[in-house]
Amino acid sequence: MLEQVPPPSPRLDQVAASIVRQIPANADLARLALAGVCVALLAGNGWRGLLLPAALFATALAAAVCLGAWYWVTPRIAFPLLFGVTALSAFSAASSEDKLPPTAGRLARRMALVVRSIAALGAVALTASALVDVFHQDAYRRAQRLDSERLISQLNPQRDQLYVVWAEWFPFRQLVPPLADPVSLRDFRCVALSWLLPTPFTEARYRDFAISDIHRALWERPDVLLTADDNLVGLLRVYLARHYGTVVDFRRTFEYSTFRVYQGHVVSAPAK
Repeated sequence: MLEQVPPPSPRLDQVAASIVRQIPANADLARLALAGVCVALLAGNGWRGLLLPAALFATALAAAVCLGAWYWVTPRIAFPLLFGVTALSAFSAASSEDKLPPTAGRLARRMALVVRSIAALGAVALTASALVDVFHQDAYRRAQRLDSERLISQLNPQRDQLYVVWAEWFPFRQLVPPLADPVSLRDFRCVALSWLLPTPFTEARYRDFAISDIHRALWERPDVLLTADDNLVGLLRVYLARHYGTVVDFRRTFEYSTFRVYQGHVVSAPAK
């Protein structure tokens, strides 16, 4: 019955506020977008060069809000729409014929020169600042990837082992870079411990390991291991005790920095 009741849609203003709140977390994209606005100002002196970036930004924001409110697209996915469209406005402004007329006074020409000078400095400074941030982020992620590869090398996963991954306690982002073959994960077999379990991939993985109940497999199968942290393990012990009547102790079998692997052992089981 509850599955048939659709969840309430978020209000448009709530989605818009959520997207705007993410701007500080995407400061490099924001700076590149502002650099695009500066380039648009450089490309023309007229109102078109001023209004076009604002109009495109408003259009992208409206599209992101509608996607988030009506199609349940999360803000982190819809957010890049804001800056990609805005930055492209510079190319549209570059083709416009909106130069100052010959009759423009000396004050107007000086004001135009000041605006162009500020826009030029802004474009250079914002682009340089964004690229420096991108460079540092890239270096940080490369270091994270090397550290994660050392983790997998020490873990040495086998094809006959199944790792039950809980929440964010496995560095998938560092180990699976875009357009690259994750060679280190070829022998790593895993499933997620979440409410999203009923998927074709998960069902196929269960068939490969002949598992009908992933929770029971955590203490019945020595080849099924858990990746989590101590707090989550404590919650899982309570869940297993209440739903299965079995007290399970999870012992650490591997630890690398904040990454931990546990294996379940029965402490007490319900009487048959």
